Amino acid sequence: DFLYALRASRGEWREAARAMDLCGRALAKAAIAQSSEGRGRDGATKTRVMDDIALAAEACRHALGQVDDPDRRYLLHRGEVVLEGDAARRAFRAGVLRDYARDPHSPDSAGDIVSSSTVDTIAALAGA
Repeated sequence: DFLYALRASRGEWREAARAMDLCGRALAKAAIAQSSEGRGRDGATKTRVMDDIALAAEACRHALGQVDDPDRRYLLHRGEVVLEGDAARRAFRAGVLRDYARDPHSPDSAGDIVSSSTVDTIAALAGA
Protein backbone atom coordinates (compact mmCIF):
# COMPACT_ATOMS: atom_id res chain seq x y z
CA ASP A 1 0.00 0.00 0.00
CA PHE A 2 1.36 3.38 -1.02
CA LEU A 3 0.25 5.17 2.15
CA TYR A 4 1.95 2.56 4.32
CA ALA A 5 5.21 2.96 2.42
CA LEU A 6 5.00 6.75 2.52
CA ARG A 7 4.25 6.92 6.25
CA ALA A 8 6.78 4.24 7.16
CA SER A 9 9.52 5.98 5.16
CA ARG A 10 8.88 9.10 7.24
CA GLY A 11 8.86 7.19 10.52
CA GLU A 12 5.15 7.90 11.02
CA TRP A 13 4.42 4.41 12.28
CA ARG A 14 0.96 5.01 13.75
CA GLU A 15 -0.19 6.53 10.47
CA ALA A 16 1.35 3.59 8.58
CA ALA A 17 -0.52 1.21 10.89
CA ARG A 18 -3.75 3.15 10.39
CA ALA A 19 -3.36 2.94 6.60
CA MET A 20 -3.00 -0.84 6.70
CA ASP A 21 -5.78 -1.26 9.24
CA LEU A 22 -8.14 0.66 6.96
CA CYS A 23 -6.90 -1.28 3.95
CA GLY A 24 -7.55 -4.62 5.65
CA ARG A 25 -11.00 -3.53 6.80
CA ALA A 26 -11.88 -2.35 3.29
CA LEU A 27 -10.66 -5.61 1.75
CA ALA A 28 -12.70 -7.70 4.19
CA LYS A 29 -15.80 -5.57 3.65
CA ALA A 30 -15.44 -5.84 -0.13
CA ALA A 31 -14.92 -9.61 0.08
CA ILE A 32 -18.08 -10.00 2.16
CA ALA A 33 -20.05 -7.83 -0.30
CA GLN A 34 -18.78 -9.84 -3.28
CA SER A 35 -19.65 -13.08 -1.53
CA SER A 36 -23.22 -11.92 -0.86
CA GLU A 37 -23.52 -11.05 -4.57
CA GLY A 38 -22.24 -14.49 -5.59
CA ARG A 39 -18.97 -13.14 -7.00
CA GLY A 40 -15.37 -13.93 -6.11
CA ARG A 41 -15.90 -17.65 -5.70
CA ASP A 42 -12.95 -18.92 -7.71
CA GLY A 43 -9.86 -20.27 -5.96
CA ALA A 44 -7.43 -17.69 -7.34
CA THR A 45 -9.56 -14.76 -6.21
CA LYS A 46 -10.08 -16.29 -2.78
CA THR A 47 -6.35 -16.88 -2.33
CA ARG A 48 -5.37 -13.39 -3.52
CA VAL A 49 -7.91 -11.66 -1.28
CA MET A 50 -6.93 -13.69 1.79
CA ASP A 51 -3.23 -12.99 1.08
CA ASP A 52 -3.96 -9.26 0.91
CA ILE A 53 -6.01 -9.28 4.12
CA ALA A 54 -3.31 -11.20 5.98
CA LEU A 55 -0.59 -8.86 4.66
CA ALA A 56 -2.56 -5.78 5.74
CA ALA A 57 -3.10 -7.19 9.23
CA GLU A 58 0.56 -8.14 9.64
CA ALA A 59 1.76 -4.76 8.34
CA CYS A 60 -0.55 -3.00 10.81
CA ARG A 61 0.80 -5.11 13.68
CA HIS A 62 4.38 -4.47 12.62
CA ALA A 63 3.91 -0.72 12.25
CA LEU A 64 2.28 -0.39 15.68
CA GLY A 65 5.24 -2.24 17.16
CA GLN A 66 7.57 0.37 15.67
CA VAL A 67 5.96 3.29 17.53
CA ASP A 68 8.62 4.61 19.93
CA ASP A 69 6.33 5.31 22.88
CA PRO A 70 4.65 2.07 24.07
CA ASP A 71 1.75 4.15 25.44
CA ARG A 72 0.97 5.32 21.90
CA ARG A 73 0.81 1.87 20.31
CA TYR A 74 -2.89 1.96 19.55
CA LEU A 75 -5.32 3.06 16.86
CA LEU A 76 -8.78 4.57 17.06
CA HIS A 77 -11.34 3.44 14.53
CA ARG A 78 -14.89 4.76 14.81
CA GLY A 79 -14.75 4.76 18.59
CA GLU A 80 -13.00 1.39 18.78
CA VAL A 81 -9.57 1.31 20.37
CA VAL A 82 -7.20 -1.15 18.70
CA LEU A 83 -4.28 -1.89 21.01
CA GLU A 84 -1.01 -3.45 19.92
CA GLY A 85 -2.14 -6.80 21.34
CA ASP A 86 -5.42 -6.55 19.41
CA ALA A 87 -3.48 -5.92 16.21
CA ALA A 88 -1.29 -8.96 16.95
CA ARG A 89 -4.38 -11.16 17.47
CA ARG A 90 -5.92 -9.86 14.24
CA ALA A 91 -2.72 -10.57 12.34
CA PHE A 92 -2.56 -14.08 13.76
CA ARG A 93 -6.22 -14.75 12.91
CA ALA A 94 -5.78 -13.35 9.40
CA GLY A 95 -2.77 -15.60 8.87
CA VAL A 96 -4.69 -18.64 10.06
CA LEU A 97 -7.65 -17.77 7.84
CA ARG A 98 -5.24 -17.29 4.94
CA ASP A 99 -3.98 -20.84 5.46
CA TYR A 100 -7.54 -22.08 5.96
CA ALA A 101 -8.52 -20.61 2.56
CA ARG A 102 -6.18 -23.13 0.95
CA ASP A 103 -7.90 -26.08 2.66
CA PRO A 104 -10.30 -28.06 0.45
CA HIS A 105 -12.93 -27.88 3.23
CA SER A 106 -12.91 -24.09 3.37
CA PRO A 107 -15.80 -22.02 2.00
CA ASP A 108 -15.71 -21.01 -1.66
CA SER A 109 -15.22 -17.28 -1.14
CA ALA A 110 -12.96 -15.04 0.92
CA GLY A 111 -16.05 -13.20 2.16
CA ASP A 112 -17.48 -16.39 3.63
CA ILE A 113 -14.16 -17.14 5.31
CA VAL A 114 -13.74 -13.63 6.74
CA SER A 115 -17.28 -13.53 8.08
CA SER A 116 -17.29 -17.05 9.53
CA SER A 117 -17.11 -17.49 13.26
CA THR A 118 -14.31 -19.37 14.97
CA VAL A 119 -16.73 -22.19 15.80
CA ASP A 120 -17.79 -22.49 12.13
CA THR A 121 -14.15 -22.57 11.03
CA ILE A 122 -13.25 -25.30 13.53
CA ALA A 123 -16.30 -27.34 12.54
CA ALA A 124 -15.38 -27.10 8.85
CA LEU A 125 -11.83 -28.20 9.54
CA ALA A 126 -13.06 -31.08 11.67
CA GLY A 127 -15.25 -32.20 8.77
CA ALA A 128 -18.48 -31.73 10.71
